[in-house]
Amino acid sequence: MFTNSSSRAWLYGAGTYILWGFFPLYFVLLKDVAPFEVIVHRAFWSMLVCLLLIVIFGQLGSLRQIIMTPQIIWRLALAGIFIVANWTTYVYAVQIGRTVDASLGYFINPLVTIAFGVIILRERITFLQQVAIALGVIAVGYLVISMGALPWISIILALSFALYSLVKKKVAKDVPALAGMVIENTAVMPFLLGYLIYLLWTNQSFMQRLHDPSNSLMIFALLVGSGIVTAVPLVLLRSLHANYHCGFLDFYNILARLCSF
Repeated sequence: MFTNSSSRAWLYGAGTYILWGFFPLYFVLLKDVAPFEVIVHRAFWSMLVCLLLIVIFGQLGSLRQIIMTPQIIWRLALAGIFIVANWTTYVYAVQIGRTVDASLGYFINPLVTIAFGVIILRERITFLQQVAIALGVIAVGYLVISMGALPWISIILALSFALYSLVKKKVAKDVPALAGMVIENTAVMPFLLGYLIYLLWTNQSFMQRLHDPSNSLMIFALLVGSGIVTAVPLVLLRSLHANYHCGFLDFYNILARLCSF
């Protein structure tokens, strides 16, 4: 029998990772918008949504404390760069029909993360973990060979997310998910908004390229919605962390990638 807390953990986990798994269906609707322009909107609107949720959940005090801690801020700013690279590559992959490559990237990611942990952080792994890693490497190697070409999209996704995790590792316990996303997005926002201003100045924004006003409004609504679909899993993940048992997250990560396939 499941306890109430473990039942909630399963529900939070399923909700979080199934939403992530179905992200491709959402972003394929934005195929008329350049990938980086999608990311500008995703980062901006998710920042606002997360800020609103911070107010609702009463986490403004935590946000202020983080802002006053330089050693946390610089790590989150660097993490913001890596996550923007990851998001952009992912949206690009979905828009050009390379969802399998994107999913493979997140299957490769745990192997890269473990490698960083062992090489950079000097973490130790057990013999059984070594066997599991070896099997994972063999499986990924087989998938790469069967593709017949170097999956550069998968490699960029795996590396960028592993670097994101590495940079955040030392501050993850001190930074709530919502506050972390607000600061990460705020750190890169000047560059993203600068790019959006450039698009508007050169008449390359999607609203200037599309001549159907109704279609433009629908796409704009989807771009605003991308902030919501980015923030909602974080809220569920926040609740999951309060109830989960070890092993839940790896299981659900695989579930998300299977949904993407």
